[in-house]
Amino acid sequence: VIDQMVSARLLVVQTGDDERASTVEIVHESLISSWPTLQRWLDDDHEDRVFLAQLSSVARQWDRRGRPQGLLWRGEAATEARRWRERSQAALSGAEKEFLNEVVSLSTRSTRRRRVAVIASLVILATIAAGAVVAVAFVVQAEQAQAEQADRAKAEAEKAKLAEKTARAAEKRSRDAEAKVKAQLELLQEKERQRKEASERATKASAEVELSRAELKDANRQLRIKADQAERERQKAKKAAADAKAAEARARKAQARAEALYRKEKKRAEALQKQAKKIADKLR
Repeated sequence: VIDQMVSARLLVVQTGDDERASTVEIVHESLISSWPTLQRWLDDDHEDRVFLAQLSSVARQWDRRGRPQGLLWRGEAATEARRWRERSQAALSGAEKEFLNEVVSLSTRSTRRRRVAVIASLVILATIAAGAVVAVAFVVQAEQAQAEQADRAKAEAEKAKLAEKTARAAEKRSRDAEAKVKAQLELLQEKERQRKEASERATKASAEVELSRAELKDANRQLRIKADQAERERQKAKKAAADAKAAEARARKAQARAEALYRKEKKRAEALQKQAKKIADKLR
């Protein structure tokens, strides 16, 4: 394209002592306004010349000072240098090439370190989040366990109340049985008194006396049976009362263990959440 425009006398090429000194001049300024692509080429060429001048100056200073890393471009300047090296075919001196290579290498390492730091931060946050989830799961599990233990304690308490009610009923039956035995004993004593009186009054009525003795023997046997039943009812009432007290004690212990476990897991969850917040604040 340049050769054709030179032949048409729109451009003039001037060659110096070396290839880098060669220049192209526009003969007609109207060519710039009528050809947008040429205008863009000229703008790009101007930017490249400005960048090349900056590169040459900084590279010389960097080389004179012993090539310290502190003079290397960073950030946007390093990104622009990378893009310029990819698109430009300009000839560079040894110091300029080495400076540009060091800038690109430093930028690559910095980018890699930032990526590693971001990945490490994400891994840490994921680990903390997983720990928080586990802690919350522990708290939920502890709350469920506490609720289950509370239900069991409530059931045990209901059983204890029922056992106590049964014990009171058994005790009442025992007292009623004792009262009946006492009344029957008094009745038997009265009958015995009457029998003696009858025996004294009717010494000749041996048949009636024998019958009274048989009734007394049977009454005594019934009395012993009822006394034994009353004793068994009393023992049952005593055992039911003891079982009720034991059930109530177990219920209190189960509730205390559930509350202790809930407080422990809750503190652990709060500690993990605080740690996660601290790390998240540090990463901002």
